Amino acid sequence: MKILNKVKPLSFVIVGLTVALFSPVKAGELDKKLGSETIKHWYVGANLGQSKLEPNVTVVGGIVDDNKSNAYKVYGGYKFTNSLAIEAFYSDLGAAHIDIITDESDIDYKAFGAGLVLSLPITRKLKVQGKVGYGALKNDIKNGLAYEQIEENMVYSGLGFEYYLGGKLSWRFDYDHFDKDYQLLSTGLQFNF
Repeated sequence: MKILNKVKPLSFVIVGLTVALFSPVKAGELDKKLGSETIKHWYVGANLGQSKLEPNVTVVGGIVDDNKSNAYKVYGGYKFTNSLAIEAFYSDLGAAHIDIITDESDIDYKAFGAGLVLSLPITRKLKVQGKVGYGALKNDIKNGLAYEQIEENMVYSGLGFEYYLGGKLSWRFDYDHFDKDYQLLSTGLQFNF
């Protein structure tokens, strides 16, 4: 069952990207059918949300007391078409609280990376998004317990929605997944240049 939980988020993104890339309708044609122009542009955004963190504390003989934390993500990217963009991000994921027999501590998590974002329009204003890319995950313990600091590079994936609010603003809802170590559910605003 644990293997299935790891495979699910990435498999949704892979299936979505495959369908979109091999679809007989090209991005520009789809934009014309929906009555929108393909406009290449830069964008930036910021999201707030909650992370789920799963540090491996068996090495120090502890248990994870609290694995959910407030988090934020800032990102920026470039849209080549209304359906395809490249995006970079930085996330401060908060901390997981661990209890050890003689002590307690927090393990901070941060992540950054870059990847492709594929957007498929549902309506003229609403798009569903799939993301896949490569990034780094870093954690650090606050009070110096004997915990191995991890700096891992890995593939990440994600799903989300973008809703055009008008002018240069869009609303984003994102789910980001880095293996089992962290997951982030967040929402925020995107500014389109």
